[in-house]
This record gives sequence, structure tokens and C-alpha cells, in this order.
Amino acid sequence: MEVDAISSGIFADSPALNRSFLEKVHVDLYIPGNHAHPLTIVNAFLDLTRPEK
Repeated sequence: MEVDAISSGIFADSPALNRSFLEKVHVDLYIPGNHAHPLTIVNAFLDLTRPEK
């Protein structure tokens, strides 16, 4: 959740980050924003729980 978690923000080029797990793990939901608005979070979870058409 949030831009820093997705893109690593100011730490994007840091050698301390290991983001290789993203190649192995399927992500169902990205919530953009820094800090995400509460209604954005609620709508994202509602979208995630709604059945696909």
C-alpha cells in the first residue's frame, strides 16, 4: 500500500532493499497514493471482494 511501498520511494536504489519476491508472488491489489485516502482504501478492498464479471 502506498507509493513508497510499491516503488520504494526515496530508497529505490538502496542496496538494503530486496524486491525479488515480487517476481515470485502475485499481487492482487495495489493501493496508490502517499498517504492513501481512507476512501481509496475502502474502495480498493470492496473491489477486491466483489465477484468478477
